[in-house]
Amino acid sequence: MLGDIVPCLITDQHEVEAVERLGCKVFLRTDTPMWEIYHQERKYVIYKVEDIAQMSFEEFLKNDTDPQYNWEQYRKSTDLESSVQKWRNVFNSIEERK
Repeated sequence: MLGDIVPCLITDQHEVEAVERLGCKVFLRTDTPMWEIYHQERKYVIYKVEDIAQMSFEEFLKNDTDPQYNWEQYRKSTDLESSVQKWRNVFNSIEERK
């Protein structure tokens, strides 16, 4: 599998989802909104760009993440009912501020 040999440095949201589907090891900077969305909110297994300098080449390439795990996280976050609930929360918070 491609993800077994090619780690990916990501620059936009669509790339995260594409390489996750391939099972690639994904690196993101921790000071970006994408880190917050994918690692903290959606609970993807994502690696820190800041850690690359301390990694051996073998550690950098090694991907022991189950590709199905991140795919399941993606499916949960794009679930219709989940999306509807998130929008309800937004509209409710707006209504509460009136």
